[in-house]
Amino acid sequence: MLKLFLTSILLYSFCLSQAQFDDFSEDALQLAARIVENNQSHVIPTKLIYQLDDALESISNSHSPAANAVVHQYDIHPMNLANTENVFVIVDKNSLWIENLSNTPIHNLVPEPSKLSLKVKEETNDYSMLELSYNDPINMKFVANEVSVLDDVWMVEVPIQSMDASDIQVRKISNGFIFTYIYKFKGCETGCEEAHYWEFSVSDNGMVEFINEYGSDITPETKSEKKVTVIDGLRS
Repeated sequence: MLKLFLTSILLYSFCLSQAQFDDFSEDALQLAARIVENNQSHVIPTKLIYQLDDALESISNSHSPAANAVVHQYDIHPMNLANTENVFVIVDKNSLWIENLSNTPIHNLVPEPSKLSLKVKEETNDYSMLELSYNDPINMKFVANEVSVLDDVWMVEVPIQSMDASDIQVRKISNGFIFTYIYKFKGCETGCEEAHYWEFSVSDNGMVEFINEYGSDITPETKSEKKVTVIDGLRS
């Protein structure tokens, strides 16, 4: 019975740590994609994602009251402002290459064509709207730019999350990163009116420094109002 009890505790602890790691991984991917989205490359570097993951974990493990606030009390995550999954492509209906969506000029623009998927989302007499998706995270802004110059392509749309909500912003510096955690509140159903900010630096060796805190005051009424956020709804 004791052995079973200890095994259960260990399994529970592993699940908690794994869930936290998964949250950091998603956040790290989003932040890495933002850093490189204007690069002339499909690649979101794995090394950069790991570095951001480690930095976010370092903030989480910091004993700073500010770190506890942004990670645990307010559970702040980045909005999905950089698309790593899909784009919509509007193509002339008379184009010959849309007759076979398994082998198109778009396939020649990605690193591994077998991971590319094209599906018809909408059709009219004049055009077809295709959804382009990729099995691995990829810099979709660069892909969209490449696709937009193909013959018979009228327009490419990169769907992004459009809302006013809490966020994490990041800036790469010579020896690590600067993170700005943004907690938005007051009337966020129609557009948040207030925001509070925390800034941290995290060096390449994992040293966390709390830099500054500013913005609108967070009152007890604010905390009770902010029980469920737009981000919470997306993550549920």
